[in-house]
Amino acid sequence: MTAHAPIRRVTTPGGSRDLPEEVPVALVYNGTTQAVMMATPADITDFALGFTLTEGIAPREALPPVEVVAHDTDSGPAIEARMWLPPDLETTLRARRRATVGPVGCGLCGIDSIGQALRPLPPLPEAPVTLTVTDVRFALGELRDWDVATTETVPAWAAAYVEDTTAHPQRARVLQRALRRLRQRARAQRRLLRAQLADPTVVAPLLALATWVAQLPDDAGVAHPPQWAFERLQRWHKRLARALAHAPIDAAEAIEALHTARLLAKRLRYASEAAAGALPAKAAERTQRWQRRARGWQERLGRWRDTLRAADLLATVRAHPGLVGFLRGVAAAQHPLRVNV
Repeated sequence: MTAHAPIRRVTTPGGSRDLPEEVPVALVYNGTTQAVMMATPADITDFALGFTLTEGIAPREALPPVEVVAHDTDSGPAIEARMWLPPDLETTLRARRRATVGPVGCGLCGIDSIGQALRPLPPLPEAPVTLTVTDVRFALGELRDWDVATTETVPAWAAAYVEDTTAHPQRARVLQRALRRLRQRARAQRRLLRAQLADPTVVAPLLALATWVAQLPDDAGVAHPPQWAFERLQRWHKRLARALAHAPIDAAEAIEALHTARLLAKRLRYASEAAAGALPAKAAERTQRWQRRARGWQERLGRWRDTLRAADLLATVRAHPGLVGFLRGVAAAQHPLRVNV
């Protein structure tokens, strides 16, 4: 019985993964079960012959034919691998037959029938899965990274990687396979996010927050003078400069620190744009310089992080090492700390 084993995708709040199917497989010799093991329901003949050989039940030249019988029990599918031994080998098997009791492990040690392996179990009480808004934010960030890698970063460098489809046709195939895998993972991440947003424990606080924001008065009654806004922008500019000055050079260590710096740059950029019209001319001129600098840092940091993240995601989906290495080389060349503040 040689076949591709069915694989199903299991999704949890922490992510998703492929889970191969497992069923109990009974190894039966001359009508008596020798062992029951959990195994993927594929290549059962090879599995049975390998067990027979390695356990010393029969030598290679005397391996018996295998009859694979599938069962559909009330507790799920099961398989028997039936083999018939000649009298001399049956005597040897009977002499060395043993039953073991396993205090730990999978719990099948000593089981000598499929019925015992699939006996009904008492139901367990439901354990509620508690999601938080932080979980949703993380899933949203992951989806953003998969989408950007699939639709922007990898396509942007595709021509440079392939160079010439005539001279390097295999690179074009590598690229298409990688994009296909990225799209699949992006779809899986989108399904995960939808499932999280459908959870009442997440929807309730989001609705409460939206209601609170909608009920805020248009004017909070606090009039901050322009100097207050200028001083706040000045503090953010200094924080951004410190974050960039103290960020490590190594990419693995720098990615989080520079991501924080990018958020600071983004905040400084948009706040400077919003406040410019209310500031005195001299202060507005300085904030415009900060705004231009913040925009430049936001774009450089964003490009670098997206390229490095795309390389990591390609490695996650087992893309060709050459493509992964190419993007990591691009990220190294784009390292934002090559440019002074």
